[in-house]
Amino acid sequence: MSIYGKVPDSLKTATESFIEKGEMAEASKPVAYKENTYHEIIYSRKMLWAKSKDISGRIIVDGNGNLIKDKTLLMDLMKLFYYYCIFFDTRMIDINAIIKNDAQLKSEEQNFSAAKSALKYLSSQNDEGVRAVSEVFDGFLKMRKESNDVLKCMMDKIKGYDSQDTLYCYDVLNDILPLYKKSLLMSFERVKFINTSFRYYSDLRRLAAKKKKSMRYFTDAMFKNDLNQLQAKLGFFINVLKYYSEFLGYSNERYSRYLSKIETKNIETSFKMIRGV
Repeated sequence: MSIYGKVPDSLKTATESFIEKGEMAEASKPVAYKENTYHEIIYSRKMLWAKSKDISGRIIVDGNGNLIKDKTLLMDLMKLFYYYCIFFDTRMIDINAIIKNDAQLKSEEQNFSAAKSALKYLSSQNDEGVRAVSEVFDGFLKMRKESNDVLKCMMDKIKGYDSQDTLYCYDVLNDILPLYKKSLLMSFERVKFINTSFRYYSDLRRLAAKKKKSMRYFTDAMFKNDLNQLQAKLGFFINVLKYYSEFLGYSNERYSRYLSKIETKNIETSFKMIRGV
């Protein structure tokens, strides 16, 4: 699913006025704003095998092909198009691919269950860590399912609007955006929850590796699988915490402000690529 496609004849005059050598152009589906419709024309460099993913420029035109130059109007429209891409253009972000189905959730639950089974064999060496990490495993699965439900709800709204050919506008954006922001915050809360027992992960991962090496190759295959799952889950947690290291001390409010700054920066970057202004 893409919101961009072939430039219609009614928009070709404006489009061709700003296209540069070696570029190709695509026009977005129309969006509605203050009783008018608008299209975003994006330019990208031609490649021998495919279209470049990098946008090299853009213009905004109304439904009659008139170039929009008013900067206040353009900024309002750029926010609209920014989220239009996120929610409705799977070439940019495929939200549906992030959502886990029941089978995937069940498989993840089984893998964490196996990891928990391996933990109990390490309790004699780090009982405090085993108990803490076991609780994190349980809490993580619960939080993952909750955030997955929010994503499914958001995707249902997106599919509903798309199936009805609803003209995208701020009413649509304002219906979907709170769920999107909630999902981002829930992901952050999940990371902070993982961080509550960070001090145990490396030691328990080391103990699991040591335990696995001490076992005979042809025996206890199921237990070895449990240890593999434990190492994998602890390694995943460690990598997640490394990735989010600079944000671990943030409150929810501060992280929300950070996300808002990223949004503003991305929209301003897109605005600077508008030609003819």
